[in-house]
Amino acid sequence: RNQEELSQAINEWIHFYNERRIQTKLGNQTPLQYEQNLVA
Repeated sequence: RNQEELSQAINEWIHFYNERRIQTKLGNQTPLQYEQNLVA
């Protein structure tokens, strides 16, 4: 793998971890679900 592929893989992991991963502290919701419920 080259540096660009590694950077892309890291960015995808960060995106998943911060936005799509279910988090117990948010009531077993993803951060996006939690934010949508706050706005609704």
